[in-house]
This record gives sequence, C-alpha cells and structure tokens, in this order.
Amino acid sequence: MASRDKLPKIGNVEREAKYGYVFGVSGPVVIANHMAGSAINELVRVGHEELVGEIIRLENDLATIQVYEETSGVTVGDPVLRTGKPLSVELGPGIMTSIFDGIQRPLEVIYDHTKSIYIPRGINVPALSRSTSWHFAPDNRLRVGSHITGGDIFGVVPENQMIKHRIMLHPKSKGTITYIAPDGNYTLEDVVLETEFDGEKTKHTMLQVWPVRQMRPVVEKLAANHPLLTGQRVLDSLFPCVQGGTTAIPGAFGCGKTVISQSLSKFSNSDAIVYVGCGERGNEMAEVLRDFPQLKMEVEGKEVSIMERTTLVANTSNMPVAAREASIYTGITLSEYFRDMGYNVAMMADSTSRWAEALREISGRLAEMPADSGYPAYLGTRLASFYERAGRVRCLGNPEREGSVSIVGAVSPPGGDFADPVTAATLSIVQVFWGLDKKLAQRKHFPSVNWLISYSKYTRALDDYYDKNYPEFVPLRAKCKEILQEEEDLSDIVQLVGKASLAETDKITLEVARMIKDDFLQQNGYSSYDKYCPFYKCVAMLRNMIAFYDLARHAVETTAQSEKKITWNDIRTNLGDIIHQLSSMKFKDPTKDSEEKIKRDLEELNERMQAAFRDMEENMTDLVERKGFKIEATTTSKKKTKKKKSKSTDLGHVRIIDDDAPILWGTTTESNTIADDEIVSFDDAPVVVGVIDERPSEIREKERFNDVKRWRTAAFEEVPEPSSIGPQPKPTKSLSSSKSHPKRNSSDDSDPDIDRRQPRRNDDPDLSPPRRKNDDPSPPRRKRQSDDDPSPPRRRDPSPPRRKHDDSSSSRRKHRTNDDFSPSRRHDSSPPRRKHKYNDDSNPSTRRDTSSPRKQQPRDDDEDASPPRRRDKSSPSHQKKSRHSRQESPPSSTYRRQIKEESSSSTHRRSKQESPPPPSQPAKSERRRLAEHKEQVAERYAQWGRGLAQVRQVEHAVKDYIEQAAKPLARYRDDADLDTMLKEKEREDDPMLKYLSKKTSDVGDRTNNSNSTPPKPRYRGPDPQKNRFDIWPGYRWDGVDRSNGYEKKLFESIAHRHAKSQEAYLWSVEDM
Repeated sequence: MASRDKLPKIGNVEREAKYGYVFGVSGPVVIANHMAGSAINELVRVGHEELVGEIIRLENDLATIQVYEETSGVTVGDPVLRTGKPLSVELGPGIMTSIFDGIQRPLEVIYDHTKSIYIPRGINVPALSRSTSWHFAPDNRLRVGSHITGGDIFGVVPENQMIKHRIMLHPKSKGTITYIAPDGNYTLEDVVLETEFDGEKTKHTMLQVWPVRQMRPVVEKLAANHPLLTGQRVLDSLFPCVQGGTTAIPGAFGCGKTVISQSLSKFSNSDAIVYVGCGERGNEMAEVLRDFPQLKMEVEGKEVSIMERTTLVANTSNMPVAAREASIYTGITLSEYFRDMGYNVAMMADSTSRWAEALREISGRLAEMPADSGYPAYLGTRLASFYERAGRVRCLGNPEREGSVSIVGAVSPPGGDFADPVTAATLSIVQVFWGLDKKLAQRKHFPSVNWLISYSKYTRALDDYYDKNYPEFVPLRAKCKEILQEEEDLSDIVQLVGKASLAETDKITLEVARMIKDDFLQQNGYSSYDKYCPFYKCVAMLRNMIAFYDLARHAVETTAQSEKKITWNDIRTNLGDIIHQLSSMKFKDPTKDSEEKIKRDLEELNERMQAAFRDMEENMTDLVERKGFKIEATTTSKKKTKKKKSKSTDLGHVRIIDDDAPILWGTTTESNTIADDEIVSFDDAPVVVGVIDERPSEIREKERFNDVKRWRTAAFEEVPEPSSIGPQPKPTKSLSSSKSHPKRNSSDDSDPDIDRRQPRRNDDPDLSPPRRKNDDPSPPRRKRQSDDDPSPPRRRDPSPPRRKHDDSSSSRRKHRTNDDFSPSRRHDSSPPRRKHKYNDDSNPSTRRDTSSPRKQQPRDDDEDASPPRRRDKSSPSHQKKSRHSRQESPPSSTYRRQIKEESSSSTHRRSKQESPPPPSQPAKSERRRLAEHKEQVAERYAQWGRGLAQVRQVEHAVKDYIEQAAKPLARYRDDADLDTMLKEKEREDDPMLKYLSKKTSDVGDRTNNSNSTPPKPRYRGPDPQKNRFDIWPGYRWDGVDRSNGYEKKLFESIAHRHAKSQEAYLWSVEDM
C-alpha cells in the first residue's frame, strides 16, 4: 500500500506537464527549457515567486520569456508555469477612475494590501474588484428566446454620472437567450445572461477577457468627419485633428508635451480618456491624479469630476522596462472596449520613445541585428501595428452605433532631433504633426507648437463640418497661415536692414503677425480664462484679427498715392484702443460668460473697428483739405480782368503768404513770372510773393542738396558783383520788356547778412588769377582755350538748358550794360588748354581729348566753390550747350554765398597746382592683355589639376546616364539598341561560340583558352542514387554510397521532432 501511495497521481502528471524550467537569465529575458507545446505571446509565471512573463520566441523546446517584473533572485532550474492563455486584460465595470500598471494590476488595491510605495514581486491581484456590486439594467427589447450575436448590448450599468457602461456580448459568442437577469445589483462573477447554441449552453457575466495584442473586431472603418477639439487655439484652428485620427507630438525636454497631453485629457470633446504614462516620470502621473479630480465639467446640469471619464495606465520610469510595451497595448485595448460601446475615446501615450527604448533593450538581449541607433529593424512595424488600431468605426452588434479611438502619441527625441528613428518612423504613420519648438519654449511661448513645421492632413476631411457650422473659418485659417509665413520671410530682412526700411504694408504684416502669435496662438494653461478656449471664441478672435489686417492694408493702399498717406504709425496712434481690445479678447472667460455674450461682445468689437477705420480715412481726407494752399491777395484801386485763366501750380506742403513776411535765403524763392500767352492785370489778381516750406528741416536740406539747379560751376559762370547781392529795386519796365528778358526780374528778396562791400581787387572786371610773365621762373602753366575753340566744354553742366537772350550774336558780351543787374563775371578769356599728343587732328569736328575730364583741368577753390556732385553718365545730348546758355541764368542764393566767401578770401587763392599727366593708353592696354593672359594660364592649370581623363570619363558617364534615362521602360521589337544587345550577347549553347576570336564573357568552350580554369568533370553514366549532400557524381564523389545508415536515422529523428513541435504549436493556438 505504501508503494501504491508513492505512485504519481493523474492530476499531478497533468500539472507537471504545464511546467518548464529556467535555463538561463539575462536581465528581463529568461530562457526556459521543456516548454514544448507553448505558444507565442503566452502568459507564464517564472520562478517560485511566479513573476509575470510572456513568451516572445520558441526554438525547439526552448522558450524565450520577457519578464515584466524584476528578475533578481531567479536561478537556473526554477519552475516556469505555463498558463495556456495569452497576455490579456479584464474588461467590465470599474475601469473608469482606476489606475493600473502596465499589465493591468490595480495600484490602489495593491497599496491597500501592502501599504508600500513599491509593488511587491509576484503579487497577483485581479484588475477589477469581484466584490463590488453594480446595478444592472437589462435591455427591454431582449426576451428569453431572442437571438443574440457578438457585440450586442444586452444591459446597461451606470458606472458614474458621465459613463453609462454598456454590457456587450463577447464578440466570439452567439446563440439564443435562455436566461437574462432582471433589474438589480450584481457582481462581476454573477451570471447575467445565458445563451444556447448547437445544444451547448454558455453562461455570461459582466466581465470579459481580451488579449492585448489582438484587435477587437468591427463591422467596418469609416472616414472621420468630426474634429477633435482640444481647447488649444493653435491646435484647433491651424492643425486640427479628427475623432479617430492619429497625432504625434515630438519635442525636446521642457517643450510641454506632457502639458498638452494633460490639456487634451482635461478639455477635449471626447467621451472617455485613457492616459498611458509609458516610461515617464512618476511625478507627472501623480500630478494627473492630483489635478483631475479637482476639474469639473457640467453634465446634465450637474458638475462632475473629469476623473470619472478617465482611466490611467501608469508604467513610470522606475518600473520594469519590459512592461512598457505591455502598457501601450493595455491602453489601446481598453480604448477599443469603450469604442465598441459607441463612445469617442482619446488615448494619450506619453511617451512612445520609452516604449521604443524597451524594444531596443529586449532586442539587444536577444542578440538581434540592430538597425539605426540600435533600434530593432521591426520598430516601424510595431509602431504601425499600434497606430493602425485608431479610427472611426461602425461597431459590431446591435443597436447600430459608431465609435472612434483617437491616439495622441508624444515622442521624446534625444536633443529635440526630429531625425531620430522613432520620430521619423512615427511621422511616416501619423496624419497630424504637432512639432514643438525649443526656442518657443525658452521664450515662454506655450503651447510651443511651431506653426511653420507642423501640419495636418485632416483639413480637407473637416471642410464639410466647417462649411456647415463655421462657413467663414476656412478662408480665415488660410489667411492666418499666409500672414505667419510672410512674417517669417520678412524677419530675415528686418534683421539686415531694420524695420524702418520696410513698406507700410510689410509693417502691418509684422504687427498683425505679432498680435496673432502673442494674443491668439499663445495660451496660458494655468489661468482660469485661457486654459480652455471653445471653438466659437477661437473663430471670433481670428475673424477680428484678420479683419483688422484687411482694413489696415486697405487704408494704407488706398491712400498710397494721395498727398496725406496713412501709415502704420497713424493707425497705431488713432486706433490704439482698438488694438488694445483685440489683444484683450483672450480674457473673455467662457466659464463665467455665456456663449451668446462672448459672441455679441466680439461682434461689437468688429463693428467698432470698421467704424474707426472709416472715421480715420475721413479725418485724413479732411486733414489734407485743411492743409491745402492759403492764398492772400493784395488789391489795388484799379480793376482789370484776366482774359485767360492761368494754370494753377501744385505746391505740395507749402503755404503762400503776402509780402509782409521776410523771405530767408535758405528758403525756396519763386518769382511771379508771366507766360507769353497770358495777359494778366495786376489790379485784382492775387500776387504770389513768396513761399514758405513747412516740411521738416531735414527733408528741406536734402532736397536743396539734391537739386541740380542750385549748384553752379564758378569757372564757367558769371561772377556776380557784390553790389548786386541783396534787395534789388523793382524794374520799371513795360510788360513787353519783361517778356523779352524775364530773367532780369529780380524778386523782392532782402538779406541783411549779405556783404555789399566792393571787392578788394582792382576795378578790373577780370577776376581770374594773375598771369605769369615771361621772366617768371615758375614752370609753364597750362593755357586756357580761346573762345573760338569748338571742342566740347571740359566740365558738363547737369542743369537744364537756360533761356538765351534775344540777341542771336555768337560772340560773348565783353562789356556790361547799365540795365544788367546780374553779378560781375570773371574775365572771358580762358587759359589755353594743353594739347594732347593724340589730338593732333586739325579738323575741329574730329578733335577729341582722350584724357579723363577731371584730369584735363585740375580745379581749385577759386574755380568751383560748389559741393561735389555726381556725374550723370547717361545725360542727354541737349545738355551740352554753349557757354552762353549757362552764363545767362540768374544765380541762386546758395551761389551768392559762395561768391561772398570768394570775394572775402581771394588773397590766398592765387595759384593752382597742375596734376600729373594720366597714364598713356598703350600702357593700360598692355596691362590688360597681361592680366587676361594670366587668367587663361590659371584656368588651364586648374583644368589640368582636375584631370583631363577624369573629366572626359565623367562627361561620358553623364551622357550614358542621360541616354539610358531617355529610354522607355517598355522595349519594343523595333528597338535598335535592344536588337544590338541581343546580337552581341554570348550564350553557352551557341555552337559558333568556340570559333570566335574575341569573347566578351567566360562562357563557351574553355579548352581553346589556355588561361581559363579547367572545366568540372561531368558524370557520363546512368543516373545514380541521390546523394544526401546534393553533389553530382564525378565531382568530389564517385557515386557510391558508403554510409552505414546513421545519417538517415539522424535526419529522420530530427524531422519527426520538428513535425511534432509544429503540430503541438498549431494545436495550442487553435482556440486563440
């Protein structure tokens, strides 16, 4: 009897068959043997502490296990229990408001049991409480005998005030209802439904178990058409996401990824939130647990906590690395479960980079071939299998319903490098990219979403929604993006030349872009008024800012050609209150004010803005009219009328006054000239006696300096006498004489500062320097050219041609008339000019001077007292007038000052230096020729340095590439190149190949070629038995099998074991 008791029981044998043994341990990776019959992704318990693990590889009877807990203390030979089930999660009432770890162990329940901040190893606690009772309300449409299929809703459990938990039949179940529980309270282990199918009855509870790596079935996937509103203006307006979309938020450390994810969890328009903390800091999950219960939202007139629609899956950085992968799949499975109820679920994964790092560590433990940055080659496949579970679907079962899962994955590239393999693989999958910028975060611009690199591929999918609810939003968004892009383009120009040099429209673009960035895109997530922005407020704010931009540009562009232009400074000055109100739109608190009040206030702001722009344009028009010309006339006793109305002269920015005010020499003085075709009476007509310029002094000085009429060349003009400077008596001439010589009419100017003393020279009108006598020992001077020299003048006068005298005589006036009030001139005889050696032609028409005009005659201060002016190379030919036409124009006030200074300081201007002669023309041409020769030699050496053969080779390669690229993809019968190639191709079975003298390949008869290798011997006899090494007889084998049968038995045994393991595997996964 004793020996009989020692025999193993049947149950113990079955239990023993479920165990394997630890063969090796390497960090989180454990290798176990005696695991034949196991399956991939099967859940196992490792060691005496029954650590949770998952089989990730099978090889013969060895299984590679990924352990989700700390493996310290596991030794070789420890048991490994096979559960026969994959890694699964529990689905049922109680998920909301709970926090789980990566493998769905309730952290709160574990803390109540252990009172420790750490999770004990090997603890096994059910994810959902079995003792909690839930009120179950069955569906009134179902009765005993009704048919039910997978996914049908047969009851509702009010989990909280926000979530009505709909109890569904398992997707793989079906049958006829034989029992349905009445209305009442039940636990998760109580049977609430019983079905029968093919004579087999199945009991159902409110609890379901589903593998995390398997997608829940749906009827079909639908196109998304509703936006996922986040409460962040930059996301909802510029880069919207849809309910059922995929989004990536890559950014460096400190850019605000977690804050955006938490904002989405708090304020998005989703029905349920699944927040997965994968490898991030534990303080972030603690912050979620602390803040979410305090946030309230109104549901059916009651304020409830946002935590009631949220479930957390926490796998922080201090937890095992291997569990990070399981946490992602756990979160997406929970999301799919609530999606099948008909809810819109948003899942936040923070961060997928930590999940990828876990994959990299496991891959390294398995000695797999690494890819970029050490990540496994299947990284993109794993990411795609995760993101593809998002979408808007038609749910399985009755009643018909639609649900969606939106995935927002945060990516943490090292150093903010978007070329990271995880970021690159993620961007190739997701449809929305919210790129966070480190520079914006450093400037405290949050959300730090870079509007230049971010994008959304759902804009067209949402056009129907916007056209139906907000028809003006789409053009507003396009205009906003255009303004931001123009501002980025102008920022480089502003850094180079400054903001003041930009056009007025560009200034408006910069200011409105700054307003959009600071007051629209930027948002304070910790304020009560701006932490959440509803979409109606977002659209109204954007409408007002774009309207301000359009109105400002219209005001500037319409007045650009008028006398009084509207600039950005005018807009900022006159509409400062409107700009302040635009910046204050974000302070409208949607929690305190109703939607109607906010809309009404922003619409009133738009109306006030338009009215302010209209008033400003009207005021500017009135201002131009008020700043017009004020003409005051002097009247006399005689009254005569004009026979012809004179044309009015446009004198912008000036005011005409009477002759009582003094006229300064620095101002522009105009005399009242009378045209030839006018007969004017001086009795009642207004007399323009002077002009005062009211513009700033800088503009007047610049205009006076640039006016070529105010600059004269003293060497070729008449020098006024000092007595002629100052107020002159009005000429008592008739109208006909004033018509003949209008230039003799001097104005009523008076300047007390003009020096009217006689010059200190003699009374001789010749003011030129004294000539050299014959006995003068100084070197000979250059002679001036006589008056009969027909050559062109040595200096050009850029001023317009003067009006000549009526006297048509070609000779100059040698004596001054009594009625000539012009200043005295220098002597008319110019010094003789030096004759050039290349100018020996006696013909005056062909005579030319090849030297530079500035070097022909060096000038001194006594020659030209005017400032230096630019030479107009493109001056017309009519400017080359005779000296008479230049001498007869009246001198300006500036010229009078110059003559005054000349007369006072003429004692030390008696001589002038002669400049050295210019280099000859042959010397210049020789230097130019030598320089060209050097350049040619340098270019030739540079070409030799690149290599002539290499250059030809590259050119040939490029030519060949172009020819090959030009060929079509399909080749036809009449292709000459293909025909030539097939003709020249050598084939081994060609009988004429051995007669060819030149072969391009190594095929054919090698006996005639002494340099070729000897051919392999061919077996000529009958076909022998197949060799196990697949070697033909005659080459390393003579065809005789000398084995003793050991290899045959060995390979048959190996094949049998392989077939057995394959059969066991197929049997194990048949029910899955």
